[in-house]
Amino acid sequence: MELIKFYKFMKTEPCPCGSGKKYRACCINKKDQELPFEKVPYKKREGAFKNYAYKLDKESKIKECLYPNSDQCEGKIKSAHSLQNNGVLSKISENGHVVILNTDYGKDDLIYDVKDESKNKATTFTGFCDKHDTLVFKDIETKEIDVTSSKQCFLFAYRAFALELHKKKESLKSRQQLFKARPTLSKEIEFIVQYRYAELGLNDVSVYKKFFDKALINENYDMIQSTTFTFDYEVSMAACGGFTLTYDIKGNKMNDIHSMEDERLKTLFFTIIPNNGKTYFIFSWIKYDNAYFKDYIQQLEGLTEEQFKTYINNFLPSYTENLVVAPSLWSSFTKHQKDAFFKLFSADFETNDNKLKANILRSTPYDLLVNHVREEKVAES
Repeated sequence: MELIKFYKFMKTEPCPCGSGKKYRACCINKKDQELPFEKVPYKKREGAFKNYAYKLDKESKIKECLYPNSDQCEGKIKSAHSLQNNGVLSKISENGHVVILNTDYGKDDLIYDVKDESKNKATTFTGFCDKHDTLVFKDIETKEIDVTSSKQCFLFAYRAFALELHKKKESLKSRQQLFKARPTLSKEIEFIVQYRYAELGLNDVSVYKKFFDKALINENYDMIQSTTFTFDYEVSMAACGGFTLTYDIKGNKMNDIHSMEDERLKTLFFTIIPNNGKTYFIFSWIKYDNAYFKDYIQQLEGLTEEQFKTYINNFLPSYTENLVVAPSLWSSFTKHQKDAFFKLFSADFETNDNKLKANILRSTPYDLLVNHVREEKVAES
């Protein structure tokens, strides 16, 4: 993308508010309207702002089926689990609840915390109709997990991809909602840049849809390559998603997430799930990126078990928000351990600095890779 276009909306491009009109015919000269929270007395404004922010978030939600042949859809767009409810979340949950990461609106900035969530609602996204959510993922929902199966590894990667694409679409829409509410922000560089990165991020992930759609329709599951790791016990957490690797394990720079170029950033997809007395770690990528990820995969496969555990403990807060933890495991962490976790989780948000990710084999004071639920039950018996 040309530098000038990155920092400025062109008159002839689509308006960033998402109206479908040209910028010059829409928000370019619009004035801001007084927003609801601005009408509230100052002392009550924080709560009013939060309510307004939640309203914007709700208006940014997208309901659509990502299956390639949408004309074959049946049933409503459902809140589909990115991690299986039965067989995964049911193992981690306690009294029907799990702990999930939660970014909230504070008085002056964002607050990074966790919250209890019903296992029926945790990790859900509105990305598939009832028919396709059931049919497409049948092999990993109803059968024993087999990480030697190219079809199962493909489906885990596909679901992680679908979640990531859905999140990117909602991220761009939330910025469109902001410009719709505050048209003058379309002339502010800070907000233009945020929009451009959201736009590029969606473009990067959208490219993968062509690969996944073709492979899914043709049942060409070898289009996805995977490396897997197995523990002979169940951990008390689970996670999945897509991520753009900024550094490899040795600290070598890989993707530049702040690049303004149109070239596709390379994405990895991962799933970590406890099941049937084991824990499975699946890292996947499209086969066209084999050469790009070759060194990283060799580094990953060359780790000792202890190094791998250290890597995952750093990797999870660094690269994903889609993490669920057993409530008793999270509550067992001290304030120091939780602070260390959130330092990694908030690094990109706070500083736009990825240097912490260059040293991802440093020891962590917390350990996510234990079976705390089982240990608690044994202690009680």
